[in-house]
Amino acid sequence: MTTDLVASTYLVLKEKDQKKLERLIAIIDRCHTPKKLTPTFLAEAFNVSKRTIYRDINTLQKANIPILINKEQGVYLANSLDVFVSDLSEEEIRALYISKLHIKCHSPEYYQDFDNAVKKLFENLPLSIQTSIRDIVHR
Repeated sequence: MTTDLVASTYLVLKEKDQKKLERLIAIIDRCHTPKKLTPTFLAEAFNVSKRTIYRDINTLQKANIPILINKEQGVYLANSLDVFVSDLSEEEIRALYISKLHIKCHSPEYYQDFDNAVKKLFENLPLSIQTSIRDIVHR
């Protein structure tokens, strides 16, 4: 009886993993289309929750697939410049935010442009790094 339970559990997990793998590959494949992909669209297309799509994107990022998400572009495959941004160290990120505060106080005429640039860099980072940055900045 226990052997049957283990075997059936293994089959269910294997099938679940197979579906996830197929979904991950399909997400990458859909990124090659010109249509803007949103987490909502992908969730509906694959009949899963938006949270599952976010987890899938995070899984792909951990596998070094250069897939990113932001409000303007939706879900997309990054170019080499986008990937470079994710290579910034914690110290470099902190320096950008400190510079932002410095510019705001000492060179306000450049603040808006600098702020926009930092926001664009931030939005092109993987979600896991965005979360880490929020933690760093709020320390």
